[in-house]
Amino acid sequence: MKKIIFITFILLLTISGLSAQTKKEHYIGIDLIELTTTTVNLNYSCNLNARFTPFVQVGYTIDYTKVGFDILNFSSKTPCDDIIYNGKREFKEQKGGYLKLGLYYNLRKSVEKQNFFHIGAFITGSVAQESFDRIATVFYTLLPFNEPYLRHPDNKLTNSLGIGVSIGYEFKLSDRIKMNIDYQLSYSFRDDDKWSANRRYDPFGFMPGIHYKETDSKIFPLAILAVKYRL
Repeated sequence: MKKIIFITFILLLTISGLSAQTKKEHYIGIDLIELTTTTVNLNYSCNLNARFTPFVQVGYTIDYTKVGFDILNFSSKTPCDDIIYNGKREFKEQKGGYLKLGLYYNLRKSVEKQNFFHIGAFITGSVAQESFDRIATVFYTLLPFNEPYLRHPDNKLTNSLGIGVSIGYEFKLSDRIKMNIDYQLSYSFRDDDKWSANRRYDPFGFMPGIHYKETDSKIFPLAILAVKYRL
């Protein structure tokens, strides 16, 4: 996480230095929906011209297990399956950070047009720290006690790299405030892919900035509702 913060700080300094030499529009903003996952975030973007807007975003999830209802997936959270223990995996803590770099292509011909559609492409580096209990539901007759549920504490550190695209709409709220509504699809490369293929850790799930809830798919949808302020 320290590396993510350091890299982001250097990038922001570089972008600020370059942008100081121009008269382009610069924005800072936050993703409102991500706040519901206990993820604090901040993004910076700059309109190079009417067509292109590069952006950088950094975020940190404090603890996703504190979320009772996942707005991003429109469902309540439940323990996920655990093949190795023939039972469930109950998370105690899920935290981590991410750094996202990308570029929007704006579907407009002039900067005077304030409401317009855009498409985006991006790359996201994500680090997740998870602590959980593996809960076996098999009755263990060989144990010296009659315990139908066996809990085994475990933890995991996962590094992920996601590439993706998005489509959305940007519109003006006031002279300085604008809003983006986007639908994002990402594909993830994780450092435990081989482990997952061997059925040791089945679902793909908590990857801050890429995806949050457990799923068997490697294509991850994400809704974005961002508000930004012109500097």
